[in-house]
Amino acid sequence: MATFVLIHGAGDTGWYWHRTEAQLHARGHHTIAPDLPCDNGTASLDEYVGTVADAVGGRAGLVIVGQSYGAFTATLAASLLPTRLLVLLAGMIPVPDRARAGGGKVPATARPFRSRPDVPTKFILFQDDRIFPAAFMRRLAQERLGIVPDEVPGCHCAALSHPSELSELLVHYLA
Repeated sequence: MATFVLIHGAGDTGWYWHRTEAQLHARGHHTIAPDLPCDNGTASLDEYVGTVADAVGGRAGLVIVGQSYGAFTATLAASLLPTRLLVLLAGMIPVPDRARAGGGKVPATARPFRSRPDVPTKFILFQDDRIFPAAFMRRLAQERLGIVPDEVPGCHCAALSHPSELSELLVHYLA
């Protein structure tokens, strides 16, 4: 049994994952899908990661999955929490050492992006995604992560429209 930490994208809630959670539970896995402080316009990525860390408690061997903008939070969380696998799901891919503010200073929230977390990483794109088109994400995953992404059918919210296919792939990664 694995613990999947499911991190939603910008402006969403943990509810986004409810159909995928049901599929993962049916396969015998535990899930955590915290509500990030998206309604707080001043919340930083550090606060987002703190929310995830609080929800995780002392669990180890985590599979952290970040969807869309949630991939930033997932990447930071994977660098701080006992993570078995990081999965970026139609996710924004942080570029180490490029997140800089004016004057060349690295903001506090970008400091962890100086390097990738030392955990295995997978990337999943959605074949019918109109927000992050498949061809663009294939290229980006190759350029920024050096990996060929896996693909599932559906649009940007495939955790709702194709939870079976997504869950099957996530569980497959554990083998």
